[in-house]
Amino acid sequence: MVRRFLRPSILKISSFLTFATAVLLLLISAYSSAQTDQGAITGVVQDSTGAVISNAQVTATDIDTGLALETRSNNSGVFVFSPLKIGNYTVSASSTGFRTVSHENVHLDIQQRLNLSFTLTAGKGRLRGAGPSDSGCCSGPGNQH
Repeated sequence: MVRRFLRPSILKISSFLTFATAVLLLLISAYSSAQTDQGAITGVVQDSTGAVISNAQVTATDIDTGLALETRSNNSGVFVFSPLKIGNYTVSASSTGFRTVSHENVHLDIQQRLNLSFTLTAGKGRLRGAGPSDSGCCSGPGNQH
């Protein structure tokens, strides 16, 4: 008699576990596929002597949508935009007492990690770079322009 009552409970638990596992697998696959259309832009902000500039404001603006993301460089002058949707960006860096420097038409591909260097010079105003094809702008594996 005890077996007759336990058997339906075990079947219910087994069915629930099967359903929960299927839902979990669907969620994991959806999350992993959402990550494939992204990359990262990272780099260092320094002055003309090569000293790093901490707390510099760095902005990545999607050229196609106009969406602008902002971050600050850390104590080592390093900034990171990750994850970042693939596309075309203008990336600029600025800090108090320095001219703003921009890299325009920066193209970010799927799973790419771009490394941009910014050298800020003293003064006010804005300097524009031609983009990542400039020598010294971008480095790292997979950054062939």
